[in-house]
Amino acid sequence: MTGSDESGMAPGMNLAVNCSDELTYSTRETAQTYIDAAPYPGLVRYDADTFETLYLLSCKFFPPTVLDRSTMDPVKSDTPALLFIEALDIQTPRPYGLAAGETPSRKQVVEWENEGHVIAHRSTDGCAGRIASAFLNSPTTPADATCAQADRYRLKFSLPNDPLPFAPAR
Repeated sequence: MTGSDESGMAPGMNLAVNCSDELTYSTRETAQTYIDAAPYPGLVRYDADTFETLYLLSCKFFPPTVLDRSTMDPVKSDTPALLFIEALDIQTPRPYGLAAGETPSRKQVVEWENEGHVIAHRSTDGCAGRIASAFLNSPTTPADATCAQADRYRLKFSLPNDPLPFAPAR
């Protein structure tokens, strides 16, 4: 594993997965639009220049793996799917998560009101793991997700209801 053990993810693995679509389907302008429209700009870590520099310098070492634009289309499937949607996720904004949840016919959606990207490795009380484990043990049985509504996962303020201007059309 490279990088800090604190992150729980090897940067090389992250880039190997993300570089193909980040550079192929995202532009500096897309990044700037997202930053400009972010409901919580303080949570955005990088400006558009940093985004471009980071990915151009890092991703040039990975060959393009996603060559077919259709891989970016919504998944249509009857395979059971579990979606964790984190309201403060700046990498997969809530409107994108909700849009992703529209097409799978057999899905379970759990929303995390005060969490950002990858709740599964930050859920210190084990809530996310219990939900995922229940789903994996019985994908067609609704998992008990009541722990995701506990006070520790609730915001103390209201989120805006308007979709972000770059959210996929519904």
